[in-house]
Amino acid sequence: MLNIRIYLDDNLDKESFISLLVKESFEVISPRTIGMRHKKDEEHLKCAVLNNAILLTLDQGFQKLHKKLNHEGIITIYQQMNRRKNMNDLDIVKALKNIISLSIELKNKILSLNDFDY
Repeated sequence: MLNIRIYLDDNLDKESFISLLVKESFEVISPRTIGMRHKKDEEHLKCAVLNNAILLTLDQGFQKLHKKLNHEGIITIYQQMNRRKNMNDLDIVKALKNIISLSIELKNKILSLNDFDY
């Protein structure tokens, strides 16, 4: 697998999830470790751009931001009202690998990871 760089939004920045991603050869940028914790969405997107990273988030606010600047891609994860239907960390990693296996061009695009949870 290619070494894909992922920038996690605050809502996904947890050690257990980062460990799963790293185990699958993803390069992970954690806002917590680079002084970006609790910053505004636009600042997170700019940081992802500066680091040539795909932004991964649960926050739907990036729908409005993604056209404001060129980026490596934004992948959103939709949460259901029924928590049992939400993707868990393993589902998220599997769906990311599905996107990679399809060689989908992500540059300047926003995708829902839920569409690749199969």
